[in-house]
Amino acid sequence: MENGVPVIPLPKRSPGLQALDYTFHDQIRRQMIGQTANWPAHRTETVEEFTARLLATYNGLSEACVNGGCKDMRKRLLAVHAAEGRHTKLD
Repeated sequence: MENGVPVIPLPKRSPGLQALDYTFHDQIRRQMIGQTANWPAHRTETVEEFTARLLATYNGLSEACVNGGCKDMRKRLLAVHAAEGRHTKLD
């Protein structure tokens, strides 16, 4: 939230209904790992550098990635409704 990323608070142990939780987080994680794959073992980055890289990665997500993650929400909402609010196989 401090960095301008919209966050919807959910209760603890709530099924993951935020697109960020199940789609975008994975995309960002993969891209962040890929960015450092060829770094020398001794290279480090400051918190500020990491935050800047994370925000650049978040802001650089493709429109197709964002649309795909949002499109999947209907399926997730229906699954959580069918599970009466409990976790689903999609979690």
